[in-house]
Amino acid sequence: QAVDYEFPQSTEAFQHQVEAISNFNLTESISNLKIKTLAIAAEEDIIFSIEEIYSKLIIIPGIKFSFVEGAAHSIHIEKPKEFVKIIIDFLKMT
Repeated sequence: QAVDYEFPQSTEAFQHQVEAISNFNLTESISNLKIKTLAIAAEEDIIFSIEEIYSKLIIIPGIKFSFVEGAAHSIHIEKPKEFVKIIIDFLKMT
């Protein structure tokens, strides 16, 4: 197991995930988005920190950020009510 986490995965699966993320770069493309965009980050995420998400996605024009306290990488499972509320509130704004 790669990390002590409620939703475990093998070390090999985790390594593949990290490699895929490291090689994925849409910086130029996302700065040209013309749609309303929502980014949801979790306070305890050890894979993508709030700061990292913010710094990478702030280039999207008009992006809305939402942060969930007491959740890690699987926000939709760990805090489903908060997750759904964030999405519904965002959709009501559009």
